[in-house]
Amino acid sequence: MGLNVRDHTGGGVFLARMIKDKGDIGVEFVVLDRGPGIKDLSQALEMGWSGGKGSGYGMYVLRSVADEFEVESVVGSGTKIVGRKFFKA
Repeated sequence: MGLNVRDHTGGGVFLARMIKDKGDIGVEFVVLDRGPGIKDLSQALEMGWSGGKGSGYGMYVLRSVADEFEVESVVGSGTKIVGRKFFKA
């Protein structure tokens, strides 16, 4: 995901932070970019699909392991991806 921001967008960030919710701890990943946006989100979420030179596993794996997963994308403006994974305390 971080490599996609670096290679395919006009700039952006990849953030990871520890979170806590109802006593459980977890990690939250946030990807924000000012790239071209995702034209076909359902296709982009398929295993192995890549719009460039990547492996095509980034969003698929994040969505598969995340307890919470959100994608917002506007063609021509950029994309926001948030994934959260919790672990029982």
